[in-house]
Amino acid sequence: MNTAAFAIFQKEERNEKREKRKAPVFWQDKGASGAGRVASRQPAPRQGNTGAPQNHRLDKITARVKPEIKAELQRLAERGGISISAAAAAFIERGVLGDIVTQTETILKPVIQETIRQELGIFSNRFLAIIARVAYQVGFILVLFLKFLGVALRNDQATLHRIERESETAARVNVTRRTPQFDEVTQRLREALEGGES
Repeated sequence: MNTAAFAIFQKEERNEKREKRKAPVFWQDKGASGAGRVASRQPAPRQGNTGAPQNHRLDKITARVKPEIKAELQRLAERGGISISAAAAAFIERGVLGDIVTQTETILKPVIQETIRQELGIFSNRFLAIIARVAYQVGFILVLFLKFLGVALRNDQATLHRIERESETAARVNVTRRTPQFDEVTQRLREALEGGES
């Protein structure tokens, strides 16, 4: 039993007793007609403890514990204002629920890890296919372009190096610039990754 809840129940009972003591006194109205209870052939229904939950069935168990464990349970029970049986039941319930959580984690952990591994593998395969294609095409175009420039410039190394420097500077500036063309390519790549194309 939760000690905090038990303390609240105790406080409510004390408040109810205090309100009963403060109840106003009403004088008898002698002119009113009698409103006594009408006798019934059926017995009145049994009034149970309406405050207790009716759908929780408790089974009795017996366990042997070390004296120091019993003493600690007794101390906790007295501090919480509950019986030692209720204190022991609370600890048993907490331990069982903790064991269930541990078992669930043990079962689910490899399943989750395998699922993540599979998803990462699928993503990596798709992503690497795109990267490989880009790397191949860029390398091919770069070599082809350098050879073409060498022929066009008639092996003018100074002009070729100047063009390389200017191209490198422009590439660093443009690498973070977004354009409609860049957004279109990004969307196409996203659709390719989500659709499983390589």
